[in-house]
Amino acid sequence: MLIDMKMDATDHANLVIDRLLQSLIILIKRSLAVYINEVEGIKRVMNNKKLYARLLTKFKNENNLEGLWSALAVKDYKKAQEIIHAIKGVAGNLALSELFEKSKNFEGQIRTESIDIQTVEAIKVCYGETLNAIDTVITRYV
Repeated sequence: MLIDMKMDATDHANLVIDRLLQSLIILIKRSLAVYINEVEGIKRVMNNKKLYARLLTKFKNENNLEGLWSALAVKDYKKAQEIIHAIKGVAGNLALSELFEKSKNFEGQIRTESIDIQTVEAIKVCYGETLNAIDTVITRYV
């Protein structure tokens, strides 16, 4: 009888662990969804998941933010606007939802030369989180 109780406790523990893992997976997917609308992005490349992964990889490897910060440091607003416009465009095309929205807002600030430091910080955080989400998506399709 004691052995059966251990098995039941073990089975219960395994069930709890499985449910926790499922909840964690759902939270991760929701978190990713803030940064990448993966379904929409794949649809935009005619459901070619490998192509989508290659395009995400290319975006990730083209660290455009450094150029943006350099342009802003010397108050070259025209160059900064070109860079943020390109980031916004690629983010929109790849369904990088949050980065697209933040870039759109930041582009307006650059255009009027009234840059808010909170927006700069938000772009930095969003870009980093987007790159993390990209890594997760890429591993599924490469």
